[in-house]
Amino acid sequence: MRNANLNPGLWTFAHFRDCPGNPPPGEGPPGSPVVDYVSHHLDALVYGDCTGELEFNSAVCPALYGVHFVRQNGRGAAVTLLAHASDTARVDALFDGLAPAGVDFINTNLAAYVPPDQQFVGGKIGSEARFFNTATWGAPDLSAFVNGGKLLFEVACFNSYGPFAAQAGTIALTNTRLLANGPGGEELRASDGGRFELTGNTTLRGMRLAPGAPADAVTRRFEAQWAPPAPATHEPPLARWLPAAQAFDGTAGVSIDPAKLPALKAFTVEAWVYPEELGTFQNIVSWDGRLLLRLNSAEEGNRLSAFVALADGSMEPRASGPVARPGVWQHLAAVWDGVGLQLWVDGHLVAEVLRTGRLAESHGPILIGQGFKGRLSDVRLYARPLAEEEIKSDASKHD
Repeated sequence: MRNANLNPGLWTFAHFRDCPGNPPPGEGPPGSPVVDYVSHHLDALVYGDCTGELEFNSAVCPALYGVHFVRQNGRGAAVTLLAHASDTARVDALFDGLAPAGVDFINTNLAAYVPPDQQFVGGKIGSEARFFNTATWGAPDLSAFVNGGKLLFEVACFNSYGPFAAQAGTIALTNTRLLANGPGGEELRASDGGRFELTGNTTLRGMRLAPGAPADAVTRRFEAQWAPPAPATHEPPLARWLPAAQAFDGTAGVSIDPAKLPALKAFTVEAWVYPEELGTFQNIVSWDGRLLLRLNSAEEGNRLSAFVALADGSMEPRASGPVARPGVWQHLAAVWDGVGLQLWVDGHLVAEVLRTGRLAESHGPILIGQGFKGRLSDVRLYARPLAEEEIKSDASKHD
């Protein structure tokens, strides 16, 4: 199979009369019932009892499983997929048994944009599944899950990643860059004899075994980190505002003159947040575009996000966390150390992205609560990245 685009949702992007469930023009998005059904019920590609097959330059989107490997006639597949892309699938590549020779993915793009329970690859491999030169995108709940057999990623770039889970099998990462992790993304989850083999990988902060996993479940060689975790110094904040809770009605907020603040090469911004309404963009702390701690609109999922503006003019990627909780106090911390940007919620790291560079210049005021509807308190600015223990300590105390 060559040059195939298996996208059953494409024909629904226009208002064809024969598209089931298509609303009349102007009365809703076209094709949503079809796309929804495909995404939750259909496999795009299924490989069974076949050997020596080559799939070349093909893409699938959307699907329940982008590529599904199954046993047929008591046998599994041994195939090569060259320049394959799986996008908007619950699992981009699902394995339910392979032939002894295994499968090879070469020059692959994997994307996970269908919550919940989304993952790049996983299943019962049985033999080996090998991925060479791979790029991943999206926000998976799991990057990979293996229940028997071996999964290899060699020369891969995980632009975003979630936890890796090995159960009675092995996951090997070799010469791989892991750029941005979502909730728990640094965790290696091992059980029932599952193992990890990490060789020559580069991460922002390193990868750690999840609680309860045996210490010998992972072997590491030639591992590197861009930015090791910051040490705890317990130095006081550079500035502190709103020592008592203050109500905001969704208008201008509080303006602060930053003239007395020094130039920042790193920072941490902390705030206690009590949103009363969701649905609109609400700034918690903003500084003339240099840094932004924000509650996003409904179109962007009502999520908490942190941004940093660099001297090259970029504001993205952002560190995007969970949906805000109205009527509940939450502690937020945005941490930038010149290499990566982290977002912490209630003492837990929920997102991290690579943001290497110099902070953009600013001559405007610091604005607190601009457009925010609810209450804010104890807003702090540090000229350094806080350590994990410092953030957890601050998140445990709220007057």
